[in-house]
Order: sequence, then structure tokens, then C-alpha cells
Amino acid sequence: MSSLSRLRISLSLLMGLSSLPSYAQGAVLVASEVFQPVQTVVAAPEELKTKSMSFAQRSLQQILFPPMSMTLGEPSAAEWQALQQPVSRHKAFQIGIKRDVPALPDVVDWVWYAVAGGQAGQFTVTSNSALRIRGFLELAEPLPAGVEIRIYAPDKSGRVFGPYSQADFKVQVGGKPGLWVPSLEGDTVGIEVFVPTGISPAQVKLAIPQVSHIAYDMQSSELRVDGVSDYRFATTAGSMDFFWFYRESTCGANDASWTQSSGGADLLASRLELDSTLVRLKEPPPAGVLMSGWALDTLQAGDTVVGIHHGLGNPKQFSQGNFLSYANIAVSTNGYMVVSDPNGLFTQVSWEQGITAPGSSGSGLWKTIAGQAYLKGTLVGGSSSCSDPTSPDEYSRLEKFHPYVKTWLDADGGAVTSLLDPGKQFTALVDGVLVARYLAGKRGSALLAGVSSAAVDMTVLESRLDWFTQQMDVDADGQRMAADDGLLLVRYLTGLRGNALTAGIDLSGAGRNTATAITQYIESLLK
Repeated sequence: MSSLSRLRISLSLLMGLSSLPSYAQGAVLVASEVFQPVQTVVAAPEELKTKSMSFAQRSLQQILFPPMSMTLGEPSAAEWQALQQPVSRHKAFQIGIKRDVPALPDVVDWVWYAVAGGQAGQFTVTSNSALRIRGFLELAEPLPAGVEIRIYAPDKSGRVFGPYSQADFKVQVGGKPGLWVPSLEGDTVGIEVFVPTGISPAQVKLAIPQVSHIAYDMQSSELRVDGVSDYRFATTAGSMDFFWFYRESTCGANDASWTQSSGGADLLASRLELDSTLVRLKEPPPAGVLMSGWALDTLQAGDTVVGIHHGLGNPKQFSQGNFLSYANIAVSTNGYMVVSDPNGLFTQVSWEQGITAPGSSGSGLWKTIAGQAYLKGTLVGGSSSCSDPTSPDEYSRLEKFHPYVKTWLDADGGAVTSLLDPGKQFTALVDGVLVARYLAGKRGSALLAGVSSAAVDMTVLESRLDWFTQQMDVDADGQRMAADDGLLLVRYLTGLRGNALTAGIDLSGAGRNTATAITQYIESLLK
């Protein structure tokens, strides 16, 4: 699964790990389980607002008022050349490039037409020869309430993604709210904006500064770019695009299939020194996905291990071998150097069957115990290859990362308790203050001043705060701020409701801009 590459991203632990409600402190094994969504009424597939018109109306509209469009042409040799990276032990495999998009016409100048409940306008951006494409949307001003954005492939009859509203946009490095939308098959991304009656299209300040031009054909497992062999890029959790069950019916059948899901993920915890990251999917995976079991025991010399991965972007591949030793990793000009250490932070393995390849990084390593597979870590890189299949590969160690993510993996699914002492209730003067301070950037002893003088494991406390504050965009304005989100939580916990809850807080650009909506959201956090 990837957004632009198939991929080395330290994506060590998707929230596809099994977590048991009865998890016991100190346990080292958690068994696998198959994900089955809660049975609910299935909503009809999302459609464009234009499809609410009759067939005759839609056909006439497309003839007389086709969507405005922009074509970027073929990527230049310089664009492709810029992606080349030195060969290293890291097994990255980028499958596309980011392309800058010239400024689009103002949204108000798009072609608009009446639809049920308001107006809709469309715009398309084409990056010639792309096999898949995805766009980055950016807002200069918050979207008015009721405005919806949908993403579609104009030349395909497939799925429509959305609707997206202000709450889906998150502040980016440049300071503006942005959103990477899911990838679409083909070379054109279509954007539809719906504004309800009473809202002017001039109030929508939307830009599309970049698109991802993806040159990887998932069906044939081929990268269709000449002269580019090994590249890498960085992504964010929110931009992740997921492809599940990517496999062939038999080895070499060339009939690969997959199921795509969207929504991205929330970053929960990341430790660079461990090459490990935990993210939580914003949308559930398809039914039938296996949530892996995991184990915290240490591997012993000669233990059999297996890897499942997507080397060179191919459908599911399998490797089997043995644990060699633990080691530490030192960054070097060629990626990293490996130093043996029985207490090291990383695992070295050697394969007897299969290898890993660019595109395998981030994939899992499993150990079988009593017939069940348990995750032990994820691929950092290595030197195994077809010409040297037994050369070792390096994996992260889950047991080293677990102390930083136990807040999530050990969750029992019950009501939220105190972040400082799980045996007590969540309160304003302790937890509300801690959350507000954490949102304000305070760490370490500054978090606890005047709150508690007891000895506290700051690693555990800050991981709990990481977990809770990921959900702390209380007013849904795309930001998590102490001055509004933290204040709203503290006021709620002290018993304020109605106008007293929101007094003096600017909610004009927020997705949740009433006391009722904010109360309901905070209550959902604390259940």
C-alpha cells in the first residue's frame, strides 16, 4: 500500500495490529484476528452532484458547458532525472513524481450550473501518460459550512471520493490547510465543488498546487519510466492511499487484483532511532483483512522467520529464512552501516527462500509460534538480492518500539480515564490542563508543574497525550490549538455548556461551530 511509492516509509505498524480488550500487562503474545466491520446499513456509493440531473440535462450540460481543464503535458527528462537516488541499503521504490500545477482560475470563474440544493462546478487537471494520478488541494480561506468537494476520474465510471469539507483539511508545513486526495486510475483528476443555496462560489478559495504523476502499472507490475531505477520520497500519514489484497491468483498469473480505500491515517507515534512509526487508519479496512498478531519476546539464534512484501511493487511475495543476530545501525553516505550488538535495536535475518527488493521496505517480519504468526518488526533495508540471496537484511524490533505505543496497543476500548493515572477519572484540573499544555508545545516537567509532584514515566505520559491530542481538533478547523481546542475541553470538563462553552472563541471558520456540535464531539472522545 502506498500513496506515491511502494515504499520505504518506516510504516512500521499500521493500525492493522490486533489489540485484545483483555490484554494483560506484561503479556508478550497477542493473537491475530480477521477484521469484520460492524454490520450497518450500507450507504449508496457516492456520486457527483451533477448526476442528480436527468440524463438529458447532463448530456446537454457536458456538450454546451464542459468542465474547465488544464493539461500539464508529459513529464520532462529533468523531472524524471530529479528522482534518481544513489543506491543504498534502504530498499526504496518510488513509483511516481510530484508535479507543480500552474495557478488555476478562481473557483468563481469555473463553469457553474444548478443542481439539487445549490450549484456545482468542475475542473480537471491532466498529467499526460500517468497511469494513476492524485491531487493536492489547498485552501486560502476556510470552506463555508455546507460546501462539499468530490474527486473523480472523468474518463472512468469508477468510484467517486468524498465529499470533503473543511474538517478534512489539515494545516501543512506552509501554514495553509491542505489535503492529498486518493489516487485515481488514469491521467486526469476531476474536482467537483458543490455550494449550497445561499453560498457564493466566490467564497471558495481552492487551489491545486500539485499532482502526483504515478507511472506504476499495478496490473502488470511494471514501472513505465525509462532510465529511472531507484528513488524515494517522504510522505505524511494524512496523504496515505491504501491498496488491500494486492495479489495474483497464482505466481506469475499476471491477473493482479486489489481493493482501494481512502481517508489517510493519523500519525500516533514515531521514533526515528528505531525506524518505527504507528499510524491509525481514518477509515476501516475492507472486511476480511487480517489484523496481525504480535509478540514481544526476543528471537533466538536460528529461529525461522518469514517476510511478506511487495518487492519492486509486485503483488504479494514471500521470503523465508532465519534470525542471525541483533545489531545497531549507523547512518552513512550509502544509507547505513550495521554493527553487531546482542542488545541492538535492530534484527538481522538471512533468507533461505526468496529475497527482498526495492519496494519491500516497511514490510513485516513474522515468527511462527504454535502454528500462529506473530509480527516481530518491519524491514529497514538490507543487501539481499538475486545475485546474493543470503546477504542479510535488517528489520526494526517491535519489542523496542512497544513502550512508545503501548497506550494504543493495550487499549481496552472503554471510557477514557486519566492520562496521568489510568485508575482515576478524566478531569479538568489534571487531564484538561495536561492536554492544553501539550497542545501549546510544553513537554517534560513543564507539563506537570502544579498538576502532580509524583514520579511519572514521561515516555508513557507523552505517548498517552500523543494518542489523545491526535483527536483534539475539537472545532474541526483543521488545527489542534491550546487556545481554542484545549480551552473548549477544559470548559466542558468543568461543566460549562451552551453559550458558556464557546464564549469568546472564534468559530467562524470551524467545521463544528455550535456548542451542541462541540459538546457531542467531546462526549464522543471521552466514551
